[in-house]
Amino acid sequence: MRKKFLQAVSIVLVCFGLSMDVSAERINTVGVSGGIIASADDRPYVGGLSLGSDSDDVFFVGSFFPRISLSSRGPASLFSVYYGFGMNRVNSDLDLDTESHSVGMEWNAALGGRGSFSLTSNFRKSPDIDSFTVFSGIVEAPDGYFFDFDTVALQRDSYWSSTSAALGLELSERSELEFFGGFSFKNYEDLAEFRQEDQVRTHGGINYSRDITERTSWYTGYEIRYWEYFSGASSAYSHNADFGVRHLFSPSLTLNLSAGPAYVVYGGNQGVFENETGYNVRAVLAKRIERHLFSLSYNERSAATYGAGGIVKTRDAGLSYSRDFERILLNASVRYFKTESLFEAGYSPEGVFSMASLGFKLARSLLLEVGGSYRKQDDNNSDVGFRYADYDRKRVFFSIRFNFPELWRIGG
Repeated sequence: MRKKFLQAVSIVLVCFGLSMDVSAERINTVGVSGGIIASADDRPYVGGLSLGSDSDDVFFVGSFFPRISLSSRGPASLFSVYYGFGMNRVNSDLDLDTESHSVGMEWNAALGGRGSFSLTSNFRKSPDIDSFTVFSGIVEAPDGYFFDFDTVALQRDSYWSSTSAALGLELSERSELEFFGGFSFKNYEDLAEFRQEDQVRTHGGINYSRDITERTSWYTGYEIRYWEYFSGASSAYSHNADFGVRHLFSPSLTLNLSAGPAYVVYGGNQGVFENETGYNVRAVLAKRIERHLFSLSYNERSAATYGAGGIVKTRDAGLSYSRDFERILLNASVRYFKTESLFEAGYSPEGVFSMASLGFKLARSLLLEVGGSYRKQDDNNSDVGFRYADYDRKRVFFSIRFNFPELWRIGG
């Protein structure tokens, strides 16, 4: 996997080099951001297992998450690459220190006067992606694929890569057509106590949207998804169609609602379940009151992948709140999740994840932040064993974050 990581770094750097047009019309920038975090954690991870799960011990963790980004913007295109590093140091007699790496690229280009193209690719290696994403400022948005860092208690070194592309065509002033697709994989370090769980996902589809009025638009689409575990020993694919509406009730209140049928077909030889007909639902309601922003979301999927190596039905609901004062930032969120295995004896946890933080703007590019997070899940129906079952983790943290999006600039 180190070879794959180096290849990913080489590809994005070469692409960035090719994008560096000598034309004065392009603006090339280098940005630096990161955070220094001190936290207290009652369940840090090591070797696939966790400490503190059966005791009241608290472990103190020091972390550093720097990130460097390079971008090149032109009249009709934007290309950017980044590299992020994560370092955890745990106050323990055991060897719990870990490092994480992430690298990625994004390319957006206009095609003539009515077309657009986008390409994104990301690679991440981490033993505790939950901490890496939260502390490095990455926001994970559920898109139908539940990776195990979303809800699974088990942690070990994992390698995740994802590439997606989209082609948009403006058919008229009111309508657009989009073709999209992607590929992703995730696998893990080999440990004697655990089986290897290589996961592969591919998807592709088409969307059509049309504006009805200045405040309302509707869209419809079709997508096919394929999941594969253990080199195809467990696999499935699903057909998904949906119809949605976006509506702006007022400048401060918006609703995005979609629903449609789904058909899931099992294709592996490790266990059997009947082909299933179901539905997918997604709803997001956002309300802004002056500087207060509320967001309420609900997702239900007939089939999603899961880190334990199975196909499940999923439900998740979330509520978030943010407030931007002149010098203070307040963020809070809570998310409920529930999964239902499509196998007779599978992994079907139910739980909640919540976090809150309070930030103080010391300067334009410097933020001091204090906060905490809590994650709990129960899996009373599982026969997999204690490592995958009940899970409880509490953390509090103090951080200093910095962000210089244009530390160095050429052109413009």
